[in-house]
Amino acid sequence: MIGTETGGPARWGAPGLALAALAALGVPANLALAGPEVTNRPDCGFGDPAVEDFALVDENPTSPTYGQEISRDGLQGKVVFLMFVRSTCGHCQSLSTALDDILQSHGADWGDDVAFVLVNMVGWEADLPEFCTLHDLPTVQDTTTAALADRVGAALYWNYVLLPDGRLHKMYYSLYLPTYQSRLETDIDEALGRGR
Repeated sequence: MIGTETGGPARWGAPGLALAALAALGVPANLALAGPEVTNRPDCGFGDPAVEDFALVDENPTSPTYGQEISRDGLQGKVVFLMFVRSTCGHCQSLSTALDDILQSHGADWGDDVAFVLVNMVGWEADLPEFCTLHDLPTVQDTTTAALADRVGAALYWNYVLLPDGRLHKMYYSLYLPTYQSRLETDIDEALGRGR
């Protein structure tokens, strides 16, 4: 139990409660207080395939790939930023708008070599149409049959930069933009084999 002994039963301080809450969500304690870049997540090694193949339809009417199937194999050759969201999450909503702006501002540099894909987690399907009005990014709905989040070991606030061959390059927990925008852009450039 996380807590402090003070002459009686263990008492939960704010950090202890935060760690316990994250542990209940499946976030290991050694990672829960890490910064936005994580390099030691035990279930997803760097250089390993981060995502098994999946095939889900882009549900965002303003995305250039609307109605098309998006799959890991179909994204081969691109650097992919994969973000797991819940459509009602305010943080996810603001991130989607910021990511849309980043991708548009780097259109000339990155071209078709970079893709941002948002994955709405199982159980949040009803609010997906409203969420899609906030951005023009490809947005897929995870399903119980695809179980994409389970395969990746993902949970809300875990985000991944994948290399063109599908291997993991970087991952972030609780990415905040614009605070970490420069880091994300640098990581994408590195994955493309370019310096900044």
